[in-house]
Amino acid sequence: RLAREEHIIILCTIHQPSSKVYNGFDQVMILSKGRVAFSGSVRKAAPYFESIGYPVPPLTNAAEHFLDLVNSDFSSSDEVEKILNSWEQHHGNNHFTKKNNNISLQNNGRNNNLTTTNNHSASSNEISIMFYRHAMMMLRDPILYMGRAAIFLLVNTIFSLTYWSARNNGQDQALNKIWILIWLASVPASMGVAAILVLNNEFKSILKETKNGMVSSVTSYALAKTLLVIPIILIFALVALLIPGFILQSWEMEVFLWIAVYWSVLLYYFECAAEFLSVVFESPIMGILVFMMIWFGAFLFSGLLISLQDMNWPFKLFYYIFPFTYYIPGIVYKTFIITPWESCTTGSASSICVDSTDGIDIIKASKLIFPLLASEDRVIREILIVISMAIVFKILWAIALIVKTHKASKFSHSNT
Repeated sequence: RLAREEHIIILCTIHQPSSKVYNGFDQVMILSKGRVAFSGSVRKAAPYFESIGYPVPPLTNAAEHFLDLVNSDFSSSDEVEKILNSWEQHHGNNHFTKKNNNISLQNNGRNNNLTTTNNHSASSNEISIMFYRHAMMMLRDPILYMGRAAIFLLVNTIFSLTYWSARNNGQDQALNKIWILIWLASVPASMGVAAILVLNNEFKSILKETKNGMVSSVTSYALAKTLLVIPIILIFALVALLIPGFILQSWEMEVFLWIAVYWSVLLYYFECAAEFLSVVFESPIMGILVFMMIWFGAFLFSGLLISLQDMNWPFKLFYYIFPFTYYIPGIVYKTFIITPWESCTTGSASSICVDSTDGIDIIKASKLIFPLLASEDRVIREILIVISMAIVFKILWAIALIVKTHKASKFSHSNT
């Protein structure tokens, strides 16, 4: 009535409408696996399906009957393929749809990107769709990325103001400088836990799309996620470090690039861990709990709170497989060697006091308290180690992704 009175076109997506609602439509398009099973006048749908051997049973809702026919949960995969292929053959001969070319996806060329007639074209189109879709999700979802960036800025600013005295270059602030370097990275790294819930829901959507034939391969999803996350991590570094670290804490801008890269690599490790846990655990709660265990273990066994010499096997193993062990020495080294330290008079009450303004000497003195620190440049090696750790999680994520989507695909192709 509204459409007639207001002379407007109404487009509606609906699943299992009642007979009354279904008969109120003028045109109907039935989709399955990203392909058209029927497109045309409502009154022509029942005759068409009857002509290909699927008449509507008596006293049956026609809409439910049609949807059951093209749903792989209720019909075999072969039956669904037969129905889809029948439509393409009839469509090619312009049967039932000659007057409906204006609404058919095939006639305007869009359906060609959704079929497997041209595998290369379909794959390229699927990848571009995945890139666009996930780029939009990153911009619009406040929890996954943009929201975390704002929290990084807020939390790191609070830490910088709390450690306000650490902006001074007196040797009595050496330990505070170490702690602020650690907090500005470790706290944002822990917030990867917030992404697990969103990533878990996102993966479940991919599973459904794979099962329904809307996604032919998870490669497009994996590629889009992997490439889009990298610039986001770099933006995180800029937001989390520029104001809290280089403005409020007066870090030397000369090492901005090194610190930003080091920080980004560490955060990328925890992001890869979050992605893996969001896929491997069906329940996001379990993924969150395991993520927090990884983060806390990385902090506990870094050598910061307890030295390697005081650890017993097998706990010593954790010292070598977690990233803070490699992050903390490198970030402290790059910061301390460029800091214009003030001299310290012998007999000062400061816990760090050496008769030198050389950053290397300050590091050596600090090693008496934090033995994990390094007085030699191992930054490149340690960055590569953390990147390797992140790649391990990324590979495990890809394997879990393939295995789980393959199971979903096999299920959708089996007879029910």
